[in-house]
Amino acid sequence: MRNRLVAMIAGIAMFTPPAPVSAGPKFAPYPERKVTDCAVRADKGDISVGAQAVEDTKDQKVYFATEMTEKGYLPVYVVIENRSVADSYLFDKSNVAMADASAGAVSEARSKTGEKFAMFGVGGIFAMRAITSATAVQENLLKNEIQSKTLSPGVSVKGFLYIPIPKQGARGGIHVQIPLVNSRTNEIQVVNLTI
Repeated sequence: MRNRLVAMIAGIAMFTPPAPVSAGPKFAPYPERKVTDCAVRADKGDISVGAQAVEDTKDQKVYFATEMTEKGYLPVYVVIENRSVADSYLFDKSNVAMADASAGAVSEARSKTGEKFAMFGVGGIFAMRAITSATAVQENLLKNEIQSKTLSPGVSVKGFLYIPIPKQGARGGIHVQIPLVNSRTNEIQVVNLTI
């Protein structure tokens, strides 16, 4: 009888997968949105852009496994839609810019007060390191970051910008400038949002 019990336990153990040593943080996927579903929206020619800031630290823990505002970053979900029936547009995330909304338009901030103007681009990787040292969290942040893309007619791109904000006190409005280049005419469409 004892041998049967041992054999039965060994058989069950064979079909039971081993528990992972370190399961790591769990990341819920952020619900995809259309421009019309976002709190902030703007249109410029054939381009429509929506933005949704994730300010609640409980939501940040669910989607990013870290409280990002306490680390000085605001995750902002952005969706860019090309509504043209003929033209394609190039979105280059390294050209996205931001300024304190109280400084006025980004172009004014660029010419008058350089320190209030920032480009996102390469700094994104350094921002990930500043937010957390946990590799799984960094990988999730990078995976969810908005990516450069050519938007063919009817195509959209979605993802997050991680905007630097003060760690203490209330944040002011943030002016975000998103330029897109028409691939046929080389004309630049600039969409401005205040978050």
